[in-house]
This record gives sequence, structure tokens and C-alpha cells, in this order.
Amino acid sequence: MNIRGYEPIPGKILTLICEITIVDNRNAIFVSPSIIRASALQIADERFGSKLCHSDLSANVMVAFLDNENNIEYWPATIRYFFKHLIVLPYVGCTEHTLAMVDWYSKSNKINHFNISRRGLSRVLDGVALNGMRHVELWKPLINKKLSCENIIPVQRIICRFVKSNYCLQNSKTNLTVVILLNRRFSV
Repeated sequence: MNIRGYEPIPGKILTLICEITIVDNRNAIFVSPSIIRASALQIADERFGSKLCHSDLSANVMVAFLDNENNIEYWPATIRYFFKHLIVLPYVGCTEHTLAMVDWYSKSNKINHFNISRRGLSRVLDGVALNGMRHVELWKPLINKKLSCENIIPVQRIICRFVKSNYCLQNSKTNLTVVILLNRRFSV
């Protein structure tokens, strides 16, 4: 999982493309002052959508990253939109990034409530089952807070899509979100 975010992806951004200029870009010397925003991304035959699409079904994704102890963490998110921009990196030069702006779900202490593991269901996802990702997980609803750099991810970090549903634990008034992972057709 040595992903830097500037690796080439065999895909392209789709539909509702517009260019946005960043007004205050004084502190970002190496980043271009404009981005190209899109509502969807296609990688091979798999399409990832965003909240800008008519349906949010394809906008729900599981994202992988490293925690402070270099362990792989998986976190569900909903994609707001995709965007591309240019950045100048040392020893690499000018390169194009494809990124996603996401909203994160909050971790629940009942994440393994259903106790259904991934093993044997998908060759692509079987390896991540050893790292703690389950077939069905229970999460708190989306976090609605001001956007920051924590909401930007390289698209190479997307593991798979998921479907979701609302769920309420017995003797509880709190609504939670059931996350059911979908098999990925293409692995970046």
C-alpha cells in the first residue's frame, strides 16, 4: 500500500466537468491555481460516482490508509466530487493528481456487531480481511463538518464500493449505518 497519489491510473474523469480557480493560493507554491472538477471517475469498466450524480449508490467507497503505527486502516466515505490538478514534486517534476473530496463516516464501537468476515467471498478482498475489514460493518452516520485537507484522498486509496442502510440497535435510539462491501471488478 505504498501509494503516493501520483501513480498513473488507467481511467478518466467523467461528466459535469468544470474548471475552478483557487482564489487564495499564496501558500501552495507547487500547486496549480485551478482544478478540474468532475462528478464521476471510470477505471477500466468500473465507474465511481459522487454526490453530484443522480444516485449516491456509486459514491459510497471504502478507503485504505496507514495509521500512526503503519497498520492498514479502512474507513468508509461518500465522495462529494472528483478533481484533477497539477503539482510540481521534487525528482518527479510536474505531475497530474486525480483526487476525491469525501465525507467520512464516524467509527462505532459496535463495528463488528454482525460478526461476518470476508474470507472466501472474494479473491480481491480476501487479503484485506486479514487486516480487519469485514463483509458487513456498523458505522455512525456521516460527519458533517467543515471541509479540510482530511477530506481529500488520492483515488488510488479506494478499495471498493459499498451499499448502506440505516440500522438501530435493540434498546437504542441512535441510528447507525450498515456498510456492506461490494466486490471490486478492477484493482488499481
